[in-house]
Amino acid sequence: MLLAIDIGNTNITLGAFDEANLQFTARLATDTRKTADQYAVEIKNLLSLYSLQTEEIEDSIIASVVPAVGKSISRAVSKLRNIVPLMLGPG
Repeated sequence: MLLAIDIGNTNITLGAFDEANLQFTARLATDTRKTADQYAVEIKNLLSLYSLQTEEIEDSIIASVVPAVGKSISRAVSKLRNIVPLMLGPG
């Protein structure tokens, strides 16, 4: 499963794709004060809400216009699955 994350100035949109099928979409508030651990807990809880396990994530991609949050989310995903997400930023 691919975990796709789009980080904007006000919202973070998450989606999970299994092959070409969208498994879920969800939103979190963008907060530059949250740590990687806090975002990891929120992502894990969202996956659980949609009956998915962190072990199902095989890869991740993050698009971010908020560099500080992008780094925290990247570390959060790495903590959950020991993978390094592909990061896309402005430009």
